[in-house]
Amino acid sequence: MIKVDNHFINLELTRNFRSCQKIINLCGILTGRSNIVGQVTQLEPALYLAQYNSCPTELIPTFEELCTGYQNTVLLSRGHSTLRKFHTSATNLKPVHKLALAIKLFNFDDMETIEQSLTLYSEFIRHHLSESVKPNSFNSPQSLDSNLAWRRFLFSSLSHLTNSVLKNMDVNWSIWVRRAKPAIQSLIFQDFITEGIKSAISSLEFANFCAPRGQAKELVNNCLGKATSTGLIHRKTTIHGAKGETHDVTIIVSTPDARGSSDSHWRNWLSDPKSEAARLAYVGSSRPRHRLIWAVKKLNVADRSRLEKMGFHII
Repeated sequence: MIKVDNHFINLELTRNFRSCQKIINLCGILTGRSNIVGQVTQLEPALYLAQYNSCPTELIPTFEELCTGYQNTVLLSRGHSTLRKFHTSATNLKPVHKLALAIKLFNFDDMETIEQSLTLYSEFIRHHLSESVKPNSFNSPQSLDSNLAWRRFLFSSLSHLTNSVLKNMDVNWSIWVRRAKPAIQSLIFQDFITEGIKSAISSLEFANFCAPRGQAKELVNNCLGKATSTGLIHRKTTIHGAKGETHDVTIIVSTPDARGSSDSHWRNWLSDPKSEAARLAYVGSSRPRHRLIWAVKKLNVADRSRLEKMGFHII
């Protein structure tokens, strides 16, 4: 193959029309660039560093204080497990917990809880499928070409389950599971199931699950945790889900440590400007116009000093 030189001129984009300069400077640190100029300046802090001891939901009062006076305030995280903490206090969820919580949260009028419901429901189904899945596409089976068709199935079947007696969770787990099992096993026979989906979920016809160990006589509602109220935070989504958006205030939640997905922890956001972790942090941190808040586990003295030098106002 003959290489042709088209003599293109490379022009860098150096003007930012969204964020104030303090946010732009942080994004420059994340990406290794220092030549971006913004249109807006402000005297008050634009970068805030909020610290939690064990769970980021401890910071909800702080978030509400920092979001006061702003309209479009969004909380971001790398994955759904962190976001889930801001919907319910329940932890260590088993597949049957996820099924029940998906049905409990499902609400036609709330796109945010619909996303959480679909995620939980897909994680329950994933546990019973006989093939590998695509985790970033609501656990769509690898055999399915259309991720959209899978999302339609999740929504339609979850709507079907929600309109059944399963919505009543003021019963013990033994009763609820006795109702849920035939409902799940009969999904492949519903009118909204296409042939492609039917083939992919055929193993659900024989899905076998039981009440959570030690909770058979407990009320389902009592085991799903209390709903978490986040007041002035108008939306919660993943960093991927916020691509292309503009916010007044953006809150990005770091995991307590780098276990699991290392892209979720703030130290990895700063480790290498060319890394995937830095790219994710840049996507999230470049969303706000006025305020950016990083929520991290309590810092040691060295980390605190490092982040202060980057422009963060430590709370």
